[in-house]
Amino acid sequence: MLLVLCFVSVSFDISALIIDVSADYVIDLIYFKISTDF
Repeated sequence: MLLVLCFVSVSFDISALIIDVSADYVIDLIYFKISTDF
């Protein structure tokens, strides 16, 4: 039971990290697009 909980928390951390990185990438892409439009 504890092992499952640990695995779930680790995979949750990994998915949160992936979401964070992709969100940063999208934001950078949007800023780049805005700055190149002007």
